[in-house]
Amino acid sequence: MNWDLEQVRAFVAAADKGSFSAAARHLGKAQSRVSTAVANLELDLGVDLFDRSRRLPVLTHAGAELLEDARLLLNQSQRLQARAGEFSQGSEISLQLAVDESMMITLQREFFQDFASQFPRLKLTLINGSQSDITQWVSRREADLGLTFYPKRLYAKDEQDSLQYSLLSQFRQCLIVAKSHSLARVEKINLEHLQAYRQLLICDQQGKSGEQIVSSDHWFIDSYYSIIELVVAGLGWAIVPEHLAESEWYQAEMQRIPADSLGTSMLTEVALVKRRDRGKGPAIDWFYQHAAKLFNRDN
Repeated sequence: MNWDLEQVRAFVAAADKGSFSAAARHLGKAQSRVSTAVANLELDLGVDLFDRSRRLPVLTHAGAELLEDARLLLNQSQRLQARAGEFSQGSEISLQLAVDESMMITLQREFFQDFASQFPRLKLTLINGSQSDITQWVSRREADLGLTFYPKRLYAKDEQDSLQYSLLSQFRQCLIVAKSHSLARVEKINLEHLQAYRQLLICDQQGKSGEQIVSSDHWFIDSYYSIIELVVAGLGWAIVPEHLAESEWYQAEMQRIPADSLGTSMLTEVALVKRRDRGKGPAIDWFYQHAAKLFNRDN
């Protein structure tokens, strides 16, 4: 392949403007340079792009078919140049974002629409996981930025030292059981009541959890949605973020229980986490500012 973008640009301009002279004026080049570029492109491709038997050049069948490919090629070259320019100026050209699956309901579509409008050429990769997975992905550089509940358990010291948490807001949590569960008929719940029944706790994909174990009969599950499904099935009780318990998907089968007498905080903090050695480009900085506004507005 010996053809270049200048030849492709001359071809597209000649097709759009209807003549080599008009294309030359549009490109700010000599007519001979444009016509030579198109002729060389034809030689390199092995096809005639224009029929020159008339006063003005007319696209051949092959030329008409290849014109859209040429347009796409020029568009891609402009995109490449723009993204390279952003990178050279310190802007991100891609962003790997890890979000706790239970928070996607809070990150409304308008949030990502605004993000896409602000950074139209940025390549976003969005991955979901449970609380501890987010931290581990960021620590292992598998994600640039994480949005998660602030972890209660301590990580290894090297992992703690490498990560930076920025608290955004707080979520209320609530205690839930199935409406058919025995606890649903207890007027005032205390720890002894909860210890008598199975507890369902959030954990990471390795089965590790930082949550407070109340009952000796407990299961670890790596998804709040799976926990709620098991609660609805009558398999135990759980403490989950309030916004999930309020979902219309589960309200008909689930009952929230006042837990003020438990003597434990029903608040959990939400945070953004990144590695300390990862700088803040415009996209990450935008996410910090707008996520903080969103969570403080909704809570």
